[in-house]
Amino acid sequence: FYKNTFTETTISNSINNGFATGQSNNIGGFVGSVIDNNNTAITTSNSINNGNVTNSGSCVGGFVGFISSNTNITMTISNSINNVIAILSGSGAGGFTGSIFSNVNMTMIVSNSTNNGNINGNDMVGGFSGNIESAPETRIISPEIKNSANKGNVSAKTGTACGLFCVKSNNNVNVKTTVKNSINEGSVKADKSAYGITNIITVARNVVSMGDVTSPCSFTFWDASTDVNLFYGFDGKFINCCDGATLFQYNSTTGFYEVVETGEHVDDLLND
Repeated sequence: FYKNTFTETTISNSINNGFATGQSNNIGGFVGSVIDNNNTAITTSNSINNGNVTNSGSCVGGFVGFISSNTNITMTISNSINNVIAILSGSGAGGFTGSIFSNVNMTMIVSNSTNNGNINGNDMVGGFSGNIESAPETRIISPEIKNSANKGNVSAKTGTACGLFCVKSNNNVNVKTTVKNSINEGSVKADKSAYGITNIITVARNVVSMGDVTSPCSFTFWDASTDVNLFYGFDGKFINCCDGATLFQYNSTTGFYEVVETGEHVDDLLND
Protein backbone atom coordinates (compact mmCIF):
# COMPACT_ATOMS: atom_id res chain seq x y z
CA PHE A 1 0.00 0.00 0.00
CA TYR A 2 1.68 3.22 -1.12
CA LYS A 3 0.48 6.84 -1.37
CA ASN A 4 -3.25 6.19 -1.22
CA THR A 5 -5.73 8.81 -0.02
CA PHE A 6 -9.15 8.22 1.57
CA THR A 7 -9.05 4.47 1.06
CA GLU A 8 -10.58 1.55 2.95
CA THR A 9 -9.08 -1.89 2.46
CA THR A 10 -10.51 -5.10 3.89
CA ILE A 11 -8.98 -8.57 4.19
CA SER A 12 -11.48 -11.04 5.57
CA ASN A 13 -12.01 -14.80 5.77
CA SER A 14 -8.63 -15.30 4.13
CA ILE A 15 -5.79 -17.82 4.49
CA ASN A 16 -2.18 -17.53 3.39
CA ASN A 17 -0.42 -20.89 3.00
CA GLY A 18 2.54 -19.63 0.95
CA PHE A 19 5.98 -18.70 2.23
CA ALA A 20 7.03 -15.03 2.01
CA THR A 21 10.79 -14.64 1.67
CA GLY A 22 12.97 -11.61 0.98
CA GLN A 23 16.54 -10.35 1.05
CA SER A 24 15.82 -6.66 1.66
CA ASN A 25 13.13 -5.17 3.95
CA ASN A 26 9.38 -5.24 4.63
CA ILE A 27 8.03 -8.76 4.24
CA GLY A 28 4.55 -9.81 5.42
CA GLY A 29 2.29 -12.83 5.15
CA PHE A 30 -0.48 -10.66 3.66
CA VAL A 31 0.99 -7.16 3.15
CA GLY A 32 4.64 -6.17 2.77
CA SER A 33 4.40 -2.47 3.61
CA VAL A 34 1.97 0.38 4.23
CA ILE A 35 3.79 3.64 3.47
CA ASP A 36 2.90 7.32 2.97
CA ASN A 37 -0.91 6.98 2.89
CA ASN A 38 -3.44 9.58 4.04
CA ASN A 39 -6.79 8.95 5.75
CA THR A 40 -6.56 5.21 5.30
CA ALA A 41 -8.28 2.31 7.06
CA ILE A 42 -7.07 -1.29 6.78
CA THR A 43 -9.21 -4.00 8.32
CA THR A 44 -8.27 -7.67 8.67
CA SER A 45 -10.70 -10.18 10.18
CA ASN A 46 -11.20 -13.93 10.45
CA SER A 47 -7.92 -14.62 8.65
CA ILE A 48 -5.03 -17.05 9.15
CA ASN A 49 -1.38 -16.96 8.15
CA ASN A 50 0.09 -20.46 7.72
CA GLY A 51 3.11 -19.44 5.63
CA ASN A 52 6.55 -18.82 7.15
CA VAL A 53 7.87 -15.28 6.73
CA THR A 54 11.63 -14.84 6.46
CA ASN A 55 13.91 -11.95 5.56
CA SER A 56 17.63 -11.30 5.58
CA GLY A 57 16.90 -7.59 6.08
CA SER A 58 14.53 -5.84 8.51
CA CYS A 59 10.78 -5.65 9.24
CA VAL A 60 8.95 -8.96 9.08
CA GLY A 61 5.35 -9.59 10.17
CA GLY A 62 3.03 -12.55 10.01
CA PHE A 63 0.42 -10.20 8.53
CA VAL A 64 2.13 -6.84 7.74
CA GLY A 65 5.86 -6.15 7.50
CA PHE A 66 6.26 -2.36 7.77
CA ILE A 67 3.91 0.57 8.56
CA SER A 68 5.51 4.00 8.15
CA SER A 69 4.96 7.69 7.34
CA ASN A 70 1.16 7.45 7.17
CA THR A 71 -1.21 10.21 8.29
CA ASN A 72 -4.55 9.43 9.94
CA ILE A 73 -4.39 5.68 9.60
CA THR A 74 -6.48 3.05 11.36
CA MET A 75 -5.48 -0.59 11.35
CA THR A 76 -7.75 -3.26 12.84
CA ILE A 77 -6.98 -6.96 13.16
CA SER A 78 -9.63 -9.18 14.72
CA ASN A 79 -10.40 -12.88 15.12
CA SER A 80 -7.20 -13.79 13.31
CA ILE A 81 -4.32 -16.24 13.84
CA ASN A 82 -0.66 -16.40 12.94
CA ASN A 83 0.51 -20.01 13.02
CA VAL A 84 4.00 -19.85 11.64
CA ILE A 85 7.55 -18.78 12.20
CA ALA A 86 8.81 -15.28 11.42
CA ILE A 87 12.58 -14.94 11.03
CA LEU A 88 14.79 -11.98 10.12
CA SER A 89 18.41 -10.93 10.41
CA GLY A 90 17.70 -7.27 11.19
CA SER A 91 15.29 -5.37 13.44
CA GLY A 92 11.50 -5.47 13.76
CA ALA A 93 9.78 -8.87 13.72
CA GLY A 94 6.28 -9.67 15.00
CA GLY A 95 3.58 -12.29 14.73
CA PHE A 96 1.20 -9.72 13.21
CA THR A 97 3.18 -6.54 12.39
CA GLY A 98 6.94 -6.19 12.05
CA SER A 99 7.68 -2.48 12.54
CA ILE A 100 5.57 0.66 13.05
CA PHE A 101 7.50 3.90 12.52
CA SER A 102 6.86 7.65 12.25
CA ASN A 103 3.11 7.70 11.58
CA VAL A 104 0.95 10.75 12.32
CA ASN A 105 -2.25 9.91 14.21
CA MET A 106 -2.33 6.13 14.06
CA THR A 107 -4.73 3.78 15.80
CA MET A 108 -4.11 0.04 15.76
CA ILE A 109 -6.37 -2.46 17.53
CA VAL A 110 -5.66 -6.19 17.65
CA SER A 111 -8.51 -8.13 19.25
CA ASN A 112 -9.57 -11.74 19.76
CA SER A 113 -6.44 -12.90 17.98
CA THR A 114 -3.64 -15.41 18.66
CA ASN A 115 -0.02 -15.77 17.67
CA ASN A 116 1.11 -19.40 17.71
CA GLY A 117 4.31 -18.89 15.71
CA ASN A 118 7.85 -18.56 17.06
CA ILE A 119 9.26 -15.09 16.28
CA ASN A 120 13.03 -14.73 15.85
CA GLY A 121 15.24 -11.78 14.96
CA ASN A 122 18.19 -9.66 16.01
CA ASP A 123 16.44 -6.78 17.80
CA MET A 124 12.94 -5.46 18.63
CA VAL A 125 11.11 -8.76 18.35
CA GLY A 126 7.56 -9.27 19.66
CA GLY A 127 4.82 -11.87 19.70
CA PHE A 128 2.40 -9.39 18.10
CA SER A 129 4.47 -6.39 16.98
CA GLY A 130 8.23 -6.17 16.95
CA ASN A 131 8.94 -2.45 16.88
CA ILE A 132 6.77 0.59 17.63
CA GLU A 133 8.35 4.03 17.49
CA SER A 134 7.59 7.65 16.71
CA ALA A 135 9.35 10.74 15.41
CA PRO A 136 9.46 14.29 16.88
CA GLU A 137 6.65 15.46 14.56
CA THR A 138 4.50 12.40 15.24
CA ARG A 139 1.14 12.83 16.93
CA ILE A 140 -0.58 10.12 18.90
CA ILE A 141 0.19 6.49 18.03
CA SER A 142 -2.23 4.23 19.88
CA PRO A 143 -1.58 0.49 19.61
CA GLU A 144 -4.00 -1.66 21.62
CA ILE A 145 -4.15 -5.41 22.17
CA LYS A 146 -7.23 -6.89 23.80
CA ASN A 147 -8.74 -10.35 24.33
CA SER A 148 -5.68 -11.88 22.67
CA ALA A 149 -2.88 -14.37 23.37
CA ASN A 150 0.70 -14.98 22.38
CA LYS A 151 1.61 -18.66 22.57
CA GLY A 152 4.77 -18.58 20.47
CA ASN A 153 8.34 -18.21 21.71
CA VAL A 154 10.05 -14.87 21.06
CA SER A 155 13.81 -14.39 20.78
CA ALA A 156 16.26 -11.60 19.90
CA LYS A 157 19.89 -12.49 19.17
CA THR A 158 21.42 -9.08 19.77
CA GLY A 159 18.82 -6.78 21.36
CA THR A 160 15.32 -6.63 22.86
CA ALA A 161 12.43 -9.12 22.82
CA CYS A 162 8.86 -8.72 24.19
CA GLY A 163 6.01 -11.15 24.67
CA LEU A 164 3.46 -8.87 22.96
CA PHE A 165 5.18 -5.79 21.49
CA CYS A 166 8.29 -3.62 21.91
CA VAL A 167 8.39 0.18 22.04
CA LYS A 168 11.58 2.00 20.99
CA SER A 169 12.91 3.25 24.31
CA ASN A 170 14.63 6.35 22.91
CA ASN A 171 11.96 7.23 20.35
CA ASN A 172 8.49 6.92 21.88
CA VAL A 173 7.05 10.45 22.02
CA ASN A 174 3.23 10.19 22.10
CA VAL A 175 3.19 6.40 21.82
CA LYS A 176 0.25 5.34 24.01
CA THR A 177 0.08 1.55 24.45
CA THR A 178 -2.81 -0.46 25.89
CA VAL A 179 -3.17 -4.14 26.79
CA LYS A 180 -6.43 -5.56 28.15
CA ASN A 181 -7.64 -9.10 28.83
CA SER A 182 -4.58 -10.63 27.19
CA ILE A 183 -1.90 -13.20 27.97
CA ASN A 184 1.63 -14.21 27.04
CA GLU A 185 2.30 -17.93 27.40
CA GLY A 186 5.45 -18.10 25.27
CA SER A 187 9.04 -17.83 26.45
CA VAL A 188 10.91 -14.57 25.80
CA LYS A 189 14.68 -14.64 25.37
CA ALA A 190 17.06 -11.84 24.39
CA ASP A 191 20.73 -10.95 24.36
CA LYS A 192 20.12 -7.60 26.11
CA SER A 193 16.57 -7.10 27.45
CA ALA A 194 13.49 -9.34 27.64
CA TYR A 195 9.96 -8.43 28.75
CA GLY A 196 7.07 -10.82 29.32
CA ILE A 197 4.55 -8.29 27.98
CA THR A 198 6.29 -5.10 26.77
CA ASN A 199 9.02 -2.70 27.82
CA ILE A 200 6.79 0.41 28.00
CA ILE A 201 3.07 0.28 28.82
CA THR A 202 0.55 3.10 29.23
CA VAL A 203 -2.62 1.23 30.27
CA ALA A 204 -2.92 -2.41 31.33
CA ARG A 205 -5.86 -4.37 32.77
CA ASN A 206 -6.34 -8.14 33.19
CA VAL A 207 -2.90 -9.08 31.88
CA VAL A 208 -1.29 -12.48 32.48
CA SER A 209 2.39 -13.35 31.99
CA MET A 210 3.24 -17.07 32.17
CA GLY A 211 6.30 -17.64 29.97
CA ASP A 212 9.96 -17.80 30.96
CA VAL A 213 11.76 -14.47 30.52
CA THR A 214 15.51 -14.78 30.01
CA SER A 215 18.12 -12.07 29.39
CA PRO A 216 20.74 -10.01 31.29
CA CYS A 217 17.91 -7.53 31.93
CA SER A 218 14.60 -9.38 32.43
CA PHE A 219 11.10 -8.23 33.42
CA THR A 220 8.09 -10.53 33.84
CA PHE A 221 5.73 -7.74 32.74
CA TRP A 222 7.27 -4.37 31.78
CA ASP A 223 9.79 -1.77 32.84
CA ALA A 224 8.10 1.65 32.49
CA SER A 225 4.32 1.93 33.15
CA THR A 226 1.69 4.64 33.63
CA ASP A 227 -1.69 3.13 34.58
CA VAL A 228 -1.59 -0.60 35.34
CA ASN A 229 -3.80 -2.86 37.45
CA LEU A 230 -4.96 -6.48 37.65
CA PHE A 231 -1.87 -8.24 36.29
CA TYR A 232 -0.92 -11.80 37.16
CA GLY A 233 2.34 -13.75 36.99
CA PHE A 234 3.15 -17.45 37.33
CA ASP A 235 4.83 -18.51 40.60
CA GLY A 236 8.56 -19.17 40.16
CA LYS A 237 8.84 -16.96 37.08
CA PHE A 238 8.65 -13.52 38.71
CA ILE A 239 11.56 -11.28 37.67
CA ASN A 240 11.68 -7.53 38.39
CA CYS A 241 7.95 -7.40 39.03
CA CYS A 242 6.07 -4.17 39.56
CA ASP A 243 4.16 -3.39 42.75
CA GLY A 244 0.60 -4.70 42.51
CA ALA A 245 1.35 -7.93 40.64
CA THR A 246 -0.53 -11.04 41.80
CA LEU A 247 1.30 -14.36 42.01
CA PHE A 248 -0.52 -17.58 41.05
CA GLN A 249 0.20 -21.28 40.72
CA TYR A 250 -1.36 -24.39 39.19
CA ASN A 251 -3.27 -26.72 41.52
CA SER A 252 -3.03 -30.19 39.98
CA THR A 253 -5.70 -31.50 42.36
CA THR A 254 -8.41 -29.01 41.42
CA GLY A 255 -7.16 -28.28 37.90
CA PHE A 256 -7.35 -24.52 38.50
CA TYR A 257 -4.79 -21.72 38.48
CA GLU A 258 -4.99 -20.25 41.98
CA VAL A 259 -3.61 -17.17 43.71
CA VAL A 260 -0.79 -18.05 46.08
CA GLU A 261 -1.89 -17.94 49.73
CA THR A 262 -5.58 -17.07 49.11
CA GLY A 263 -6.46 -19.94 46.74
CA GLU A 264 -8.72 -17.70 44.66
CA HIS A 265 -9.25 -18.91 41.11
CA VAL A 266 -7.49 -16.64 38.64
CA ASP A 267 -10.19 -17.17 35.98
CA ASP A 268 -12.84 -15.92 38.45
CA LEU A 269 -10.80 -12.81 39.21
CA LEU A 270 -10.26 -12.08 35.53
CA ASN A 271 -13.94 -12.58 34.73
CA ASP A 272 -14.94 -10.27 37.56
